[in-house]
Amino acid sequence: MVAIKRQIVSSSVGSRVTSGNSNPQNYITVHQTGNTRAGANAEMHARLQSNGNSRSASWHYQVDDKEAIQSFEHTAQCWAAGDGRGPGNMQSVHVEICINSDGDYVQAVKNGAALVKVLMDQMKLPISRVKQHWDWSGKNCPQQIRAGQKGIGWNDFLELVEGSGEQVAGEVVENKPSKPSTGKKTISQMADEVIAKKHGDGHDNRRKSLGISAAEYEKVRAEVNRRAGVDTSKPAAKPTKEYVQLPASAKTWRTYRTNVQPVAKNSDWSLTPSAFGGLEYEVLARPQKDVVTINTSRGRRNIYVGSNTSARIVRK
Repeated sequence: MVAIKRQIVSSSVGSRVTSGNSNPQNYITVHQTGNTRAGANAEMHARLQSNGNSRSASWHYQVDDKEAIQSFEHTAQCWAAGDGRGPGNMQSVHVEICINSDGDYVQAVKNGAALVKVLMDQMKLPISRVKQHWDWSGKNCPQQIRAGQKGIGWNDFLELVEGSGEQVAGEVVENKPSKPSTGKKTISQMADEVIAKKHGDGHDNRRKSLGISAAEYEKVRAEVNRRAGVDTSKPAAKPTKEYVQLPASAKTWRTYRTNVQPVAKNSDWSLTPSAFGGLEYEVLARPQKDVVTINTSRGRRNIYVGSNTSARIVRK
């Protein structure tokens, strides 16, 4: 169970790092802090916000392995999504999950999921309205969850949010067995039975015979394949799209309207990769050599990505 505390920033601080207090609360956006330093827990991040963040950034909640702390009212339009006046900043409540090295990473993620569930219930939102920072600006965040660290990927996180017997803030949930214990079979025992052909042929027939979920059957299948020495690793998916990655070391990156030549004097707005730990955008077009078109909070813009820059083009 995660405890939720309130430590709302002063109005003077809030006015410097938000776009106002007209948030319709249409989404919940999940982040990870990117700060692995010991002590970089929820309390430290809440204190940072209360004292006035040195960066032009803000978020509603920070949560670690012990507690969640609220810094802004839900009506605040915090600067956390990197999409300017887009729906990420203007219509979402933001949750930062701490990854401090002296904390319990898995518990922090579970607490983050529990907090999101509480917010969903309060705001009456479906799971489809729970977003990643990445959905708004292409930033690789929540980075560790997106990478499946400790076996928890984004789909796993959403399953935690939806329940799975987890406890949520202010509420103790008793996990009562639906039936008296009948000695539920282990993955190993079910694999033994599949190998012995006690459940027939065909994956769907076997799963129904075992009476287990598709996810659990995949574990049984993996164990059977492991014993048979079968390599079940999937071939890498064929890349279908190009993305440009702008490194965190770049403080600014000039952008250009699509109807002008991409030379310095024509740049009227710059991206700030360093402020977001790096940026990534889908390449929409290549209008000329070493120039790509991307979609930003200001619409379609061209950027220069020649070999003499630190930009990186990848395929996914």
